[in-house]
Amino acid sequence: MNYIAGVTLNSLKQTLFNILIGIKNKDSVDSLKAIMEDKLNAMNTKQQVLSKLKGEVYYEGWLKAVLAVIEYYQTDEDEVSFISLDYKSLNVEHVYPQTPAENSKWLKMFPKGGQYLNTLGNLTLLSGTKNKAAQNFPFNEKIFIYQGLDKNGKKTVTKQGQVTVYQISQKIVNDYMASTYKKQWNEESVQDRFNWLCEQIGEIFDLDVETILY
Repeated sequence: MNYIAGVTLNSLKQTLFNILIGIKNKDSVDSLKAIMEDKLNAMNTKQQVLSKLKGEVYYEGWLKAVLAVIEYYQTDEDEVSFISLDYKSLNVEHVYPQTPAENSKWLKMFPKGGQYLNTLGNLTLLSGTKNKAAQNFPFNEKIFIYQGLDKNGKKTVTKQGQVTVYQISQKIVNDYMASTYKKQWNEESVQDRFNWLCEQIGEIFDLDVETILY
């Protein structure tokens, strides 16, 4: 939460020292948690996190790491494959594209798409290969790419020819296949995805996110 809120290490040094002293003195876990909680309250960190999540997040340095943390929590396996944050291995994908083509189906399906472009609900994780392949294609063609097919829905023997390994991206495919939003990517689907991602963050970081949900 401090990372998201933009709290500097210098601001946390004394708190970290106090925690280390507490560990050395064999203080209870609850007392150590209280030190952390007091600092979060003093810095108004939780409110700052909520404010950051609600806005445009694409250019935030913490975004990829937070999405990766959510991804880790989507499985109950004891060991989850390591997720490299290297830009060649992992990319943040805009579902509604940054530059939809002129007369694109996107403009008709999601007229307000530009307003949500860089917000949390419109973003997901993809491998570098799939992110490059998805480009600014129409939604149904992007779904094919996420599934490891080419943009026409046919099998491919290229590196992209496997279903995305990221569960938070697979959820978009699952919703599409179930016609949850009538196979549309629109204001409702983006808002619902924002709510889902924020609820995941709330559970992971013990943060009340109710005030920022749609």
